[in-house]
Amino acid sequence: MKLIRFGEPGKERPGLTMDDAVRLDVSGCVQDYDEVFFANDGISQLRQWLEEHATSAPRVASSVRLGSPISRPSKIVCIGLSFRDHLRKAKWRFPRSQSYFSKPRRHWPGRDIWDVAED
Repeated sequence: MKLIRFGEPGKERPGLTMDDAVRLDVSGCVQDYDEVFFANDGISQLRQWLEEHATSAPRVASSVRLGSPISRPSKIVCIGLSFRDHLRKAKWRFPRSQSYFSKPRRHWPGRDIWDVAED
């Protein structure tokens, strides 16, 4: 299962894309995928809810707009996969370990593509 949020910008609801590509509306279990959801073992609670409600949960059409899967993330942790290309172009040596970095919300370019409201 994959977490999704669907609907009009600013009015997204939580959902799931199941392994068979069926999209479910899980707003009957989850208010949103936010810091509270993750801090309170929301994934486990969602899995338990699915055992009972997966067949009866409302379906979400594939034509419905998808938004950012996480509501208002405070930061994004990144893995520098394209880093090698940059180093190669600059003719610099490759590091011994993978690069990781984070981006706080205020530093995201093109914030509108994430459908993130202003702070």
